[in-house]
Amino acid sequence: MFLGQYFQIARGYSPTAAGLLTLPMIIGSMLAATVSGALITRFGRWKGFLVAGGVLMTVGFFLLSTIDAHTDMVIIGVFLFILGLGMGMTMQNLVMAAQNNVAPDDLGAATSTVTFFRSLGGAAGVSVLGAVLASHVTDLISKGLSAAGVDPAQSGGSGAGLSNLKDLPGPIAEIVRSAYGDGIARIFFIAGVMAAISLVAILFIHEVALKTQSFDEQRFAAASAAEAEPADESVPDTSEVVVGAAEAIAGVPDVTGGIDTSESGDHRK
Repeated sequence: MFLGQYFQIARGYSPTAAGLLTLPMIIGSMLAATVSGALITRFGRWKGFLVAGGVLMTVGFFLLSTIDAHTDMVIIGVFLFILGLGMGMTMQNLVMAAQNNVAPDDLGAATSTVTFFRSLGGAAGVSVLGAVLASHVTDLISKGLSAAGVDPAQSGGSGAGLSNLKDLPGPIAEIVRSAYGDGIARIFFIAGVMAAISLVAILFIHEVALKTQSFDEQRFAAASAAEAEPADESVPDTSEVVVGAAEAIAGVPDVTGGIDTSESGDHRK
């Protein structure tokens, strides 16, 4: 959302071009998600990728917080690629980590919980950051117009949108573009702070080796283990009985004494 505003208002690109200019971030996210997923499947370890993704995402946001309405587009593309790498390593792998750390019967609840809070955070973030952007842009435009000797009330304040930005005089249009460039840079700085906080939270996630069994296999194994426990408890311990019987037999006296039971004792004639 904010990238679209930056490219269209601060840089003057069309909506189609603004969408294409986000390709570095999309490519970085796709590559990171694919490669990290393959490595996690191979080695069974995933926390390192979450930490690396959190670092890259934080760095990417802070780098984007340095842009303005005149930053070279190649540099912006590099910053977006770094941000995309971080997002690709964290977004989907966080869902995988939640699924890997719960019992098979709780898999659906864990997935829906992660999705719910991600959607809630996204909606709240867009609302709050949008309000911050509007306030900051309005303030910057008012200051810029006052510095140029133009009454902000007569010029419509910050009401210059995409539809009439091209109709504004050159100096005023430049003030609006600069205001949006600086305002969106502040949004990226706030996002960088939030990413740093999420990185700290990632460090406290307990890593559990990646499970190699499918959902059905895990449920079958859990059911088999549950059935085996009562069966083991129902088998009596006969070791003491056997030992006691052996001791009793050993203590019985030899009643045959000196009786000769051999065939030599038979004196039949």
